[in-house]
Amino acid sequence: MDKTSELEKVKSKIGIDELSGTTAKDFERIQELAANGEITKEQMKLLVEAIPHFVQLQQAYVDGLKSVINSAKETQKDALRGISVTLENITDLLKTIVHKSETEELRSKIADIALKLADYGLEIAKIMQETNKENNNTWKYIASGVSAVVVLVGGLLLRRK
Repeated sequence: MDKTSELEKVKSKIGIDELSGTTAKDFERIQELAANGEITKEQMKLLVEAIPHFVQLQQAYVDGLKSVINSAKETQKDALRGISVTLENITDLLKTIVHKSETEELRSKIADIALKLADYGLEIAKIMQETNKENNNTWKYIASGVSAVVVLVGGLLLRRK
């Protein structure tokens, strides 16, 4: 894979010219594209490498997701509780790796986290919509399952360090 041409493709998808100036809004777009399967893990690894403040943008994205959860109605909070706990774990994990993203293995793990966060953003949006219409018991099970996967990824990362 030619990194330069692959990065150009991704920049075009995101709609930015210079990755070093990636904003929080640009990062949200990256997460949206990832949630829709339009950014691969390899492309995400390239972004981790090319965006100097990628982990900080991830942290801000997590904080935004936590803010959405905190502003949810009580019935929605119940369904989102599992994701909320997992976001706290991700926050702790990001604080640990913020200055250590120079190895290929760690960049790969950061890319994994970014892809999971994209899924979380999508799940949170679905939960916020669906709990207004349907019984939230179904969403509790979904949140628990997604939470277990991220805890597993985080545990593997911490164990390898």
